[in-house]
Amino acid sequence: MSTLRSIQALVRDVVQLAYFNVYRRYCGSFLGVGWSLLSPLATIGAYYLVFKIFFRVPIENFAIYLSAGLMPWLCLVNAVTATAVELPVQREVIENNIRSPIIYLFATVIAEWSFLVISYVALSLIVILAGLGTWKMLALPIFLLPLFVFTIASGTIAGYLGVHFRDIPHLLRIFFQAAFWFVPIVYHWSLVPPQLSAFIQYNPFSLLISPSQIILHGDAYPSFVLVLAGILLAVGWALVAVYVHRKFSRRIVYHL
Repeated sequence: MSTLRSIQALVRDVVQLAYFNVYRRYCGSFLGVGWSLLSPLATIGAYYLVFKIFFRVPIENFAIYLSAGLMPWLCLVNAVTATAVELPVQREVIENNIRSPIIYLFATVIAEWSFLVISYVALSLIVILAGLGTWKMLALPIFLLPLFVFTIASGTIAGYLGVHFRDIPHLLRIFFQAAFWFVPIVYHWSLVPPQLSAFIQYNPFSLLISPSQIILHGDAYPSFVLVLAGILLAVGWALVAVYVHRKFSRRIVYHL
């Protein structure tokens, strides 16, 4: 019973902190949370102009394909890079042992995912109005669960390591800038040379983001193999995050 109450308290604190995270970010602005849509829209528009208009990527309904892949990618990148610098910001609270450090990492990820949910709702409405979607889109949250778990785990690892190794945030930015081009977001994996297609199609980021593109753009369900691979990847990475939390959480205050 005490374990259940602890979990309930943890969830309540995470949700409250995530809410205040979002509130502080957009409080007083004219568009409010609308800015969370304009930022990815500007990025999507730039990539669409370059790859569809200039380079003429041969993908039908390219805007939907691009959006379905780019939105979860931006969520993942923003969440992980934000958690990498979150704990030093909360130094005073953590030093006073008011809350567990992991609560702040979870809240940061949840806040970024709330923006992703808003973006997905907008994109789904566009797909429906364009007559390109069916009831299969309702299953999208289920197939995004591995990505959610992976993001939570990545945020936890980045948050703790970012305290011990202050170069982590900078390294993450460089890593994600390079990794982006190995994920089939602005192109399809079938368009790359045969010797690279397997790596592009089955690297960890592709396995987690492809279900979004398959459902929203392809109007189909991801294959069982793809779903299973995503689940195994998420669970494995979550176990790594649990290990990192147990190793660093108790003495984290001495390194802030």
